[in-house]
Amino acid sequence: MAGDDIAALHDDLDRLGYSIPPIERSDHIFGVGTAAAVAHFQRGHGLWDTAVVDTHTAGMLDRAIEEAALPTLAVQVPDREPPRPAPTPAAVTPAAVTPAAVADEDPTGINVLAPVAAVPAPEPVEEPTFVPRAAPAQPPAPTPEPPAPAPEHLEEPTLIPRATPAPEPPVEEPTFVPRTAPVERTRPYQVAVCGPADCSDVERDLAYHVGLLLARDGAIVICGGGGGVMAGAAAGARAGGGLVIGITPHDGTRTPNPDLSAVIVTNLGEARNAVIVSSADAVIAIGGSWGTLSEVALAGRRGIPVTCLGGWRVLDAGGAVVPGIEHADTPEAAVHRALAPRR
Repeated sequence: MAGDDIAALHDDLDRLGYSIPPIERSDHIFGVGTAAAVAHFQRGHGLWDTAVVDTHTAGMLDRAIEEAALPTLAVQVPDREPPRPAPTPAAVTPAAVTPAAVADEDPTGINVLAPVAAVPAPEPVEEPTFVPRAAPAQPPAPTPEPPAPAPEHLEEPTLIPRATPAPEPPVEEPTFVPRTAPVERTRPYQVAVCGPADCSDVERDLAYHVGLLLARDGAIVICGGGGGVMAGAAAGARAGGGLVIGITPHDGTRTPNPDLSAVIVTNLGEARNAVIVSSADAVIAIGGSWGTLSEVALAGRRGIPVTCLGGWRVLDAGGAVVPGIEHADTPEAAVHRALAPRR
């Protein structure tokens, strides 16, 4: 029902004496109070109390409103003033009153002593005869069903014993063969690309190509998560569709490099270099700095293969290159040597 229809329904129920909550009446809402009033009206007029204004309920409401309005319409008569009694003229003698005297007393020239015609009395109004409304027809009482006939005598069923099922064959227990040799589990090969954050454009390009070649060969790239060589290696690995992990030294409040696949926050400062080297199967160092030198030293100490692409060289007291550190001139050569242990 729309708002105007609900408002009209509220008016009809109110005229019939049913209580509607003020908030529903003011907002034209068909709420719980309106539903209760409709159900009460239906019960009082022989309808099912569904609280729904269907066709039967709407018709019964119209008839109830018409019947409720009959007494008011029957006694409505136009307002009229009750008739005034005719004035009785005073007993005067003809000599006492003359036309001149009347004219002097009434300058309008109207003879105020002329007799006034009597106003006819109103005809009596018959009082309306009220016919009491018949009570709503009650549904006829259901006719009781005749009692069911007594069941005839039934013969007792003959029980046939069920055959004993054949025993199921025994289920053989599975035979477990103990594993003699452990299964070799392989994990992805991880290569750490180390280098300074403050590097040259050439060193950044070398790092990009190293990361690209490692990713294409299926290796996971590990770096320090910073700029310079680290950012170049991360960009190359992402371009090659590989996985690159940044192990950062700070507490995680800085914005990470967008090329990183995952970020490990250590809050260890430069000590995080040991985490980078310990997580790698091989190390490629590009360029030179004190931090890069510490990573090369930690890898040599742990026996992790190290390949340097440019950068610093570690010499002994006699000026000879310290063994254990490979040197490469191109990214392809550096990646080939770093992946040699996996092959």
